[in-house]
Amino acid sequence: MRSSTWPHCPTPRPPSCAATRSGYVSQFLRPQPRRSVISIVASAGVARGKDRADAREAAAAALRQVAIAEHLWDMHATVLSGGQKQRVNIAAGTIAPPRLLLDEPVSALDPANRAAVLDLIARLEETGTAVLSVFHDLDAIERLATRVVVLGGGRVLATGAPGDILHDPNLPLEVAR
Repeated sequence: MRSSTWPHCPTPRPPSCAATRSGYVSQFLRPQPRRSVISIVASAGVARGKDRADAREAAAAALRQVAIAEHLWDMHATVLSGGQKQRVNIAAGTIAPPRLLLDEPVSALDPANRAAVLDLIARLEETGTAVLSVFHDLDAIERLATRVVVLGGGRVLATGAPGDILHDPNLPLEVAR
C-alpha cells in the first residue's frame, strides 16, 4: 500500500519515509560521543535505505568529495575542528538524497574548503538533487541560486531571479560579501 500524500513511500508513515528521501545539513554537527567519522556518514546512507556495505562505500566517496583525509575516518568526530565537522555533516547529507536542505553549509569553512563545498553543491543539481539552502553569503547565493526568496518578519518579502532580488535597493538584505 502506498501513501497518497507521499507516493514514493511504501507505507503511510511520511516522517520516517521522508527522512529516507531528504538530506539535511545543519550549520553545526553535534556528533554522538565515541562515533567515528565514517560511521556517522555511513549511518546517513543506512537511514536512506542503503545496506551497510553500500552505505560505507557511499560514505567513503562523500568524505573524499569534501576532502576529509582517510586517516581521520576512524577518529571520533568530537575531536575534529569546526570546519571538519561541518564537512562531515555535508558528506552525510549528500549521500543520495533527491532533496537536500542546507543551513549555512559554508559558514565555518576556510576559503579552499568553502570553494570545494560550493563546487559540490553546484554538482548536486546535475544529479537531479533539489537543493534548498539558507545563505547569508551573497557570493554563494549569486553562484548557486536559481531562485531567491527573501524572508522578513515571518513572511515572504520577495522572490525571483538572483540578479533581480540581490540588487534590489528596496529589499532589506542582510548578507555578507
